[in-house]
Amino acid sequence: MRFFVIFILVVFTSCQKDTEAFLPTEKFNSIFDNPSEAVAYNPLDLIQTQDGGYLILASSNSQQIFVLKASSRGEFLWSKTMSSAYIQPIGNWIRNQENYYFVAQTISDRTAVLVEVDDLEQTLKPIREYTGYRRPLAFDYLNPNSYLLLTNNDTIGAVLSKIQEGFAMEWARAFDKITDTNAKLDNYLISNTPQFFVGAYNNGATLYFNTLRPEGFTFTFTDDQGIETGRIAPANQGSINSIATTSNGQGAFNYVANGQSLFSPQLTLRNNDSIFSSELNGELQPDRMSNKPALVLPIELSTTPYTLNAYTTVDGRIKLSLYSANSGELSAIEYIGDNDPLELAAIKATEDQGIVILSKTTIAGVRQRINLLKIPKEELVNLL
Repeated sequence: MRFFVIFILVVFTSCQKDTEAFLPTEKFNSIFDNPSEAVAYNPLDLIQTQDGGYLILASSNSQQIFVLKASSRGEFLWSKTMSSAYIQPIGNWIRNQENYYFVAQTISDRTAVLVEVDDLEQTLKPIREYTGYRRPLAFDYLNPNSYLLLTNNDTIGAVLSKIQEGFAMEWARAFDKITDTNAKLDNYLISNTPQFFVGAYNNGATLYFNTLRPEGFTFTFTDDQGIETGRIAPANQGSINSIATTSNGQGAFNYVANGQSLFSPQLTLRNNDSIFSSELNGELQPDRMSNKPALVLPIELSTTPYTLNAYTTVDGRIKLSLYSANSGELSAIEYIGDNDPLELAAIKATEDQGIVILSKTTIAGVRQRINLLKIPKEELVNLL
């Protein structure tokens, strides 16, 4: 094994197999190890940078914000831990011009804070506080030039906001009139591990968000001004876990209904209807660990569109299932993992049409570490 050791604030080690020469399309499998054994990291999201490398967002076991930069080979380059005045970062990463951004919250009153990461300068800097908008839950693109922010106001519940390209807030919409929503959300999270997210399709004409509402953990559709048009309500304490949409109004869903994990690879989105998740008619996923993320990623292989579904299995591996985006039929299955268990955190397409998987691995049963794995396009094509 070759060890790359960089001394920058803390000592990190990236462990990889030796290679004679490296091409961007080759695979790598890196574990980022901190010799400070008391520190455990919960990886949240990643983004590919302009130089082909990767920025990884994570939180420590004390909720501190941690950012790590890996090269295009999966080698450790630098890392930073943010001031303890800011905690609990949320996905997703976004890129605006030359820099990268995510949202966290202040430790004092949970105000949503936009954090800028300068990869060249290796800095993390809070640049804007959204005063009055507390407990951020999700942040993502609305379109290439604007964004959506989901927060949880303690007096009214879910608030969806549109953020402009310069990061000013354009509008905000509340949906319920309930009190003590933070306490209710905290109580819900004691026995549930739902996925908060926001997004848009139809060129930004239809928005959606996923969070706790009075009827339970609910997936909500809105128009382009944040006015509710439809919803998918939970069936027996279930919830939507993830969604991928296409330009033709179709969607793929991971969800839990009636205590079972299911996946619907191809479904017409009913954004003007109110239905229950039990009506999604998905296929059972009996080997899925239902309290861990299940993610959907649209990809293209040999000019053919596919839907990649990924989740953590009950035996501690990551299962990848490829479905035809045209027919919804299962095309291939691959398992990732061996002796040390993996927990899926994020999966993204790379610029060279491969995929990169971010996960948490537990070494020797106690050491929680960040794992970054790249699978090249050629290996994905060979699965078909």
